[in-house]
Amino acid sequence: MFRRVRGLSSSWSSRPAVYLTAVLGLVALGVSACTSRGDAPAPEVAAIRPWVAPEQARSVVNPIAPTAKALAEMEPVFRLNCAGCHGENGDGNGPASVVLPKKAANFTDPKAMAAMTDGELFWKMSTGRAPMPAWNDLLPLEQRWELVNYIRTFAHPDHTASASK
Repeated sequence: MFRRVRGLSSSWSSRPAVYLTAVLGLVALGVSACTSRGDAPAPEVAAIRPWVAPEQARSVVNPIAPTAKALAEMEPVFRLNCAGCHGENGDGNGPASVVLPKKAANFTDPKAMAAMTDGELFWKMSTGRAPMPAWNDLLPLEQRWELVNYIRTFAHPDHTASASK
């Protein structure tokens, strides 16, 4: 479906979601470059504004308890859909991060992750904000909540060990 891009590994071209995220990042950079030259009125750049979830979303509690089985099932889902920007280890240093106008979230930072509620992570994942896609229509509700649980394991590896079997 996608042609192999010269200089990128075959695993890169076999990941359409990663490829799409990288392309969206390039488009975002191109738009900001055009508007900064005065070709069009400069829009508010989303990547510069703080990304704050509504209080109602922040207060939503994750209805799915983490299990070892679900966390294991989410690893390939994360790698396919999220690692392109957020990195295989969740550190925000994925291969597409070089084209992003702002670094992707670092899920390995315990302080930043402690400040973010499950509801906020879920809302951001679901609604998206350029260049991050909205996963609301692409991933089922339960899978997004399970991804929230999986993302938590980057900052708190013991989260995996304490997951019920």
